[in-house]
Amino acid sequence: MRLIGLDSLQPGSSGGALSACQRAWLDSALSEAAFLDKPVVLFLHHPPFPMGINHLDAARLEQSETLGLLLDRHRGAVVRLLCGHAHRHVTTVWHGVAVTVCPAPAFAFALDFAQKAPAAITLEPPALLLHRWDERARLLVTHVSPIGLGERRSYGGERPTVGV
Repeated sequence: MRLIGLDSLQPGSSGGALSACQRAWLDSALSEAAFLDKPVVLFLHHPPFPMGINHLDAARLEQSETLGLLLDRHRGAVVRLLCGHAHRHVTTVWHGVAVTVCPAPAFAFALDFAQKAPAAITLEPPALLLHRWDERARLLVTHVSPIGLGERRSYGGERPTVGV
C-alpha cells in the first residue's frame, strides 16, 4: 500500500489548491504504484467536491477537476481519498474514488444547506476515523469512532447477538 499526502494549503486563503508540480508528481507516483500493484490512499486537507454547505464549498480545493482528470487516468489506483477541513463526516464517490471527509476532534461546522447560511459551529460529539486495510481482500474499511464520551460500559455479562 502507498500512503500519499499532498499539502493543499494556500497561505492567506481558506481554500486549497494543488500546484502543477504537485499534480505532475502525483501522476508519476500513481503510475509507479500501479506498476508495482500497490493500492494508494491519498490524503488532502481540502475536499475536492461540493458538499452542499455554501461556505465550505467556497473554501474547497480549487481547480479540483484537474485532480479528477488525473484520478480518471489512473482509475483503480486510488482506493480512498481522505480529507479534512470541513469538520464533518462526509462520504461520496468522486471520479470513481471513495472519498471520506474526517469529522473533527473539536467543533463541527453546522449542517445547513441554505444558500446564504452563515458559517456557524455546533458542538457535536468529537470523532475520528480508524482505517483498517485488509491485504487479502484488498479492502480499506473505515470506522467512525467518537472520542471523549466516557467509558465503555458492560450491560450485565455477555449476551450473544442473534444472527452474528
